[in-house]
Amino acid sequence: MKEKFEIREFFNVSPSLIYHAWLDSNAHTEMTGGEAECSTIVDEDFSAWDGYIWGKNVQLVNNQEIVQTWRTTEFMQEDEDSMVTILLKEVEYQAVLDVQNNLNARPRKKLGFLTPSELFLHHRVALVT
Repeated sequence: MKEKFEIREFFNVSPSLIYHAWLDSNAHTEMTGGEAECSTIVDEDFSAWDGYIWGKNVQLVNNQEIVQTWRTTEFMQEDEDSMVTILLKEVEYQAVLDVQNNLNARPRKKLGFLTPSELFLHHRVALVT
C-alpha cells in the first residue's frame, strides 16, 4: 500500500540556493550531516545519509523542481521506489519548499518500526544555510 505525505517549509533564502544545495554533494552533506553523493544530471544516481538513501534524478527544472526516486537500506528488493518531488517557489523574499513523497507504508526497523511518513510527521526537517 502506498502512502503520500506533503511537507511545506518557508526559508529566508532563494529557491536557487535550496535547489543547488540539494544537488551539490558538499552542500547536501553539510545540510543533512550525512555523507552525500549528488548529481545535477537527469537519470544519474545519488546517495545521501551515508548511503542509507539512494536513487536517481528523474526530472530537474532549474531552481524550481527536483523529482527523484528514493530507496533505503530498509527496502526489500521487491518494494517499489519512493518518488520524491521537491517544488521550489519564491514568495515575498522567502523560498517555499514543498516536498511530496509517495512511499510504501511498511514500517522500517531503522526508524524504530515507524513508517517513513509517521517519522516525518513527528519531526520537521530544516535546511541549514
